[in-house]
Amino acid sequence: MLAGSLLTVLAPSTAVLPADPAVSIATARQLPLGSVVTVEGSVTAPTVFASTFSDKGFAVQDATARIYVSVVDDLGLSFHQQARVTGTLRDIGGLLMIVPASRSDVQAKPGC
Repeated sequence: MLAGSLLTVLAPSTAVLPADPAVSIATARQLPLGSVVTVEGSVTAPTVFASTFSDKGFAVQDATARIYVSVVDDLGLSFHQQARVTGTLRDIGGLLMIVPASRSDVQAKPGC
């Protein structure tokens, strides 16, 4: 053993990280199409695009930007309700959107 040497012991982390850390919507909008992203924000347009895209999607925004989320079913989200969305970035008809793989990829806090 060398004189004055320092032995460092690293302990495993007990911190629990989210499976998909959320990024800002502005950051998500800059990623390439096909990227899987997770964003969090406030619902600003619940089911407003149903007649245009034949879905029951909604818009969500944070302090940086907003984006459309395309889902098949009406999830019953309310204006200003907080939502966490994981899905694939797609461009349909010139509109950038997130398309979740399943209903469970949209998590909403109760209330507004």
